[in-house]
Amino acid sequence: MKILIVSILATAITTSGAFAGDVVINKDYKQPVSPTPCFRDQELQLDVFGDYFDFPHADDQLKHGRDPGIAGGGGGVGVNYFFMRYIGVGVDGSINSNRGGVADYTGKLIFRYPIEIRGFCLAPYIFGGGGGQSDFRDDNAFNDDFARDRFQGGRFIRGVGRRTESEYMTGFGVEWRITPRIGVFTEGRYTWTGGRNNDGDNAQARLGLRVAF
Repeated sequence: MKILIVSILATAITTSGAFAGDVVINKDYKQPVSPTPCFRDQELQLDVFGDYFDFPHADDQLKHGRDPGIAGGGGGVGVNYFFMRYIGVGVDGSINSNRGGVADYTGKLIFRYPIEIRGFCLAPYIFGGGGGQSDFRDDNAFNDDFARDRFQGGRFIRGVGRRTESEYMTGFGVEWRITPRIGVFTEGRYTWTGGRNNDGDNAQARLGLRVAF
């Protein structure tokens, strides 16, 4: 009886091994790789842009040709850092041709909303902050008793010039990310300087290239 039981067990083990066969391991299998996001949760950005700069509230005498340099073009650079996917900070500076040269430099807080759909990557954003604004010519565009151009006694009197005004600004923009590292952006902003009659207030439009790291 014992011999019969041992024979049955031996046959069962041999049969199960034959049916099981060898274990096959596919060495070619690779874990699926997630696509690289266009907008990372943390990234550093470098901006280079062209700029259009205008003083919409400039003095009427300047608007009528006393000084044709109210609106002008130029360009600048900027650096942004996003420490979260939706929130970042940045600094930028530009120099424009208005009235012989106007420099604008600001720091800002940025809120963006990345949209990534099947390789299409877009990020609208808004921002706000403050900084300074300086002009480089004696007859400048900023309006106070000493720094504005005016007529006195039939003569055209030039202001003191080379003046710096503090400013605060807000704006909006949109970035199209061509690759995860290269993007094109456009934005508009409005700046308040607090000068009398708002002569130093200005509007800007920018178009630029953005590189992300």
